[in-house]
Amino acid sequence: MARLLGGSFCFYWISPILLCWILAPTKTTAFVVSQFGGHGIPLAVTSTSLLEASSSPSSPDASSSATVSVEMTESEQGVYNFFEKLHKSAYKFRIIVVGNTGGILETTSIMGPVFKTNTSPKSGKTLLTMASDDQTFEFHVTLAQVAKVAVVERKSPDGAKTLRVMRVLTAKDESVCSLILGEEESNDEAAAFFQELMDEYGPIHEF
Repeated sequence: MARLLGGSFCFYWISPILLCWILAPTKTTAFVVSQFGGHGIPLAVTSTSLLEASSSPSSPDASSSATVSVEMTESEQGVYNFFEKLHKSAYKFRIIVVGNTGGILETTSIMGPVFKTNTSPKSGKTLLTMASDDQTFEFHVTLAQVAKVAVVERKSPDGAKTLRVMRVLTAKDESVCSLILGEEESNDEAAAFFQELMDEYGPIHEF
């Protein structure tokens, strides 16, 4: 399901200094972000480790937001609850993923409206799917691969912006993805929402 950026979404330029700060140069192991371009031409690459789990015909169907009943460990439930807070906020987040073959993928989207889980028929692990109704945007996370999240507020390198960043990590501190609260979400309500996240999960939280 290597369907990537295009359509109504767009790439956002990000400085090398900021990117190095946000993302450690590690292998990405627990994500898929999918989106079609105007002609379905892939613009970036994702980790093959989870592509295997999401490329079969039985991978999550984003046509419904209903959650499939699956058993989750306490850790997986914690990860699910974290992403559910982002989903319910209806805020836009910049999603940044660094593939293990040199590709860097960025897009900005709400975490939904589709928000559901199912069990991968290949790995037997629980996948969380966040997607648009028309499936032009899909974001799959293997819950068991996520071990911790860092939630921090930082100034941009030029000092002109406040960056509200969430780094989702494996137990080995490998990057799953980084999420930045969208620049358009700069009102007091969004700032208060992120402060609540920092109070609960920051500066680093282990699931």
